[in-house]
Amino acid sequence: MLSIFAGSLSRRLAPSLLARPQIFSAAAAYQTWTRRTFHTAWRVESPAAKASSTVKKPAAAKSTTAKKTPAKKTTAGTKKTAAKAKTTRRASAKKPAKKVKKKKAVAKKAAPAKLKITKDMKPPLTPPGAYFLFYKRFLAGKPKASDLVTVQGYAKECGQIWKGLSEAEKKAFQDENALLKVEYRVRKEEYFKRISPEVIRALNKKRVAKGRRRIQAPPKPLEDRKPLNGFMRFMKEFREESMPKDMMVKDAAKEAGVRWKALPEARKAAYNDSAAVELAKFRKAHASA
Repeated sequence: MLSIFAGSLSRRLAPSLLARPQIFSAAAAYQTWTRRTFHTAWRVESPAAKASSTVKKPAAAKSTTAKKTPAKKTTAGTKKTAAKAKTTRRASAKKPAKKVKKKKAVAKKAAPAKLKITKDMKPPLTPPGAYFLFYKRFLAGKPKASDLVTVQGYAKECGQIWKGLSEAEKKAFQDENALLKVEYRVRKEEYFKRISPEVIRALNKKRVAKGRRRIQAPPKPLEDRKPLNGFMRFMKEFREESMPKDMMVKDAAKEAGVRWKALPEARKAAYNDSAAVELAKFRKAHASA
């Protein structure tokens, strides 16, 4: 209905629109855009696009024939190279050739052969304690264990029996351990006299790598040891008489140093004089030896 009304209205207003060019152009455009079809409604159509007058020309095919570039003259380059060759010849003729000094062949030091540790080079084993001597005898009367559970059962049973023994019964194993320790000290002294320090260093290196303790020489007998000085005598007396049982050795040394500094000079002189007398005796005895 609206389209019919719009058409009739445009026809009535056509004479008045002719007097106004701006409005006429819009109405004329509206009439040209509207077309009557078989349907009752009016359809608005956009004007057809104007055909472009400019037609693109096909691009000219590029010539595939390469242009021939004239060969450049290389007379200047050849002259320069010839001049350089002459200068190098003159320089080589003037300067004498340097003599190349031959380096003397230095003989490489052969790597030291690795020391092979044999069984007789190893130190003697420490003797077992009193409990392990008892445990060894305990296992002698038992069948051989074939699994870990049986071994743990034997150890638990042996521990309970050991706790139930009296001190007199334990003393037999303790005395046996003391005799083994004496024999061990003798064998260790012979070992250190027989084995060279190189072998001991090699053994200690392997033991440290495995997290074990170093092999140490047996302590010298008391008559061969150098006597203590004044402060060490005072510290020994402090540890025997005044040091608490639960005090660490490091803390005891600090406490002894503090007390030594606070000690009167007369008491310090007494310790130092006795140390000087013992040192004179030691030097005299070892000088004659």
